[in-house]
Amino acid sequence: MEGASGLNLGLAILCPFLLSLSFMVTLIEHSCPICPQGTPFKIRYPSQFTPESLQFIARKTPDHAHFRIVRCEGCGLVFSNPIIAPEEIIKLYIKSSFIAEPQLDNMRRDYLNEFRRIMPLIQYDRLLEVGCSNGFFLQEIKKLGFKEAYGIEPSREAVHHAEASIRPFILNDQLRSALFPSEHFDVACFFQVFDHIIDPNNFLQTLHHYLKPQGVLFAIHHNIRSLMPLILGDKASTYDISHIHLWDPKTMKKILEKNGFRVLSIRNTANSYQLDHILRMLPLANGPKQNMRHLCRILKLSDWTIKAKVENMACVAIKI
Repeated sequence: MEGASGLNLGLAILCPFLLSLSFMVTLIEHSCPICPQGTPFKIRYPSQFTPESLQFIARKTPDHAHFRIVRCEGCGLVFSNPIIAPEEIIKLYIKSSFIAEPQLDNMRRDYLNEFRRIMPLIQYDRLLEVGCSNGFFLQEIKKLGFKEAYGIEPSREAVHHAEASIRPFILNDQLRSALFPSEHFDVACFFQVFDHIIDPNNFLQTLHHYLKPQGVLFAIHHNIRSLMPLILGDKASTYDISHIHLWDPKTMKKILEKNGFRVLSIRNTANSYQLDHILRMLPLANGPKQNMRHLCRILKLSDWTIKAKVENMACVAIKI
């Protein structure tokens, strides 16, 4: 009996340790993509995540999980370091869920309005969108007179939710070489994608290869120097487990020029947000947040839309 008691006590001590081992993940050191390897960095925020929070899903409710956040002392880029293995991240994107919500309609309108600003620069022949989700933007592009418009999207579920008319033009894949001929596209665009890219140099070089001479690159994504992350710190949705690099106008210009692009403009851009979406994204306790959302539904205010320059920037560059 004494032996059994000792065994039980040993198991009681050992089980929490064994349980913690089952939740361990392997982390890999990650360097600044702008500066030479080994450039020193400073820790900005310690890591804050559990294996359960490794969900690479667009438009999810923020859980404020992120890898350790550092700032490069060479160029000022804010990025995650260390991260999980790139092949594991790719698997997470492939099996990620698709969240359909009314906010998609706001994104569609906002992206299209911004795109119209650069239309004088573009020939209406061929367009490529990387990270096109269910093709909601590609549908609008088809109406603008492009002869050819293709999207690339790694999530199987997102492609499955594409409308039948647009699904044949979406490649369920990640951006890589040999998908299209060299110098095939007049414009390449990506929206809320570049923060997620593991190797931004390879990503931009691949797009450079696919673009015609003087082809246009157009992107919208977070600006880490914008209002929300400055006010909320790592409680802002900008800091997310799926965001590997967090750009600002200065670092965005550097990475584009490093990979053969000439920057025409980088500016903060206004985006439209439904009130329910705003409440869902705020760093509040779940109880009060749900009560506020419920009250808005009762008052029929959930769909009320606000447009503001609080977190995103639009980047335009051409291939040189």
